Amino acid sequence: MSYLNDLRVAIEELRTPNCEGDKYFIPQEPLHSLMTPGLLKNVLPECRIALQHMPEAVTEVLSSLRKIFALLVISGEAEMIINFMTQDQLQVSPMDQKLPFSLEQFAKIFPSKTANYKIRSLFDKQWEFITPVFSGKVVARALADKIILPIVEEKEIGDGGFGTIYEIKVYEGYCSFDGTQPDAVRSYGRQFCVGVC
Repeated sequence: MSYLNDLRVAIEELRTPNCEGDKYFIPQEPLHSLMTPGLLKNVLPECRIALQHMPEAVTEVLSSLRKIFALLVISGEAEMIINFMTQDQLQVSPMDQKLPFSLEQFAKIFPSKTANYKIRSLFDKQWEFITPVFSGKVVARALADKIILPIVEEKEIGDGGFGTIYEIKVYEGYCSFDGTQPDAVRSYGRQFCVGVC
């Protein structure tokens, strides 16, 4: 029985397609619910983590590295979690909030013997873990080209002065306005109107 393999399968099962069909994201809340202290105590010994580092590793993954650890697990690099722990500069902000990493940042964290294709694979896969949450903020945000939006349904509902108007459904938990969590926002062309539908 491999706890690490079971965790990899569970994370892969969380992958949710967005409305484009060929892009997936991993919902944050189910991922956080999956990573429990008990699960990590079973999984981390399979990651070749020294026994004396185990309690700290469990604490760090739960408080700061859930997304990064999940990324490493599905990429077959789970034992590299210690490398990420040592890169936190003893800051209180979670390492997960530093995503996305550049190719150069991944290359610095991984040993020089790590093949470029593995680093590239991590770079590409990380985008599934950093899906944006729509909120009532009104200042327009510039999103990276690789960002995967949590839009699970879209329906054309008309035309406007700037393009086609769509009604979209956003995955639960990725849309919050004034503490509420409606399941949809309206999209105008490629710009999103942040308001309750």
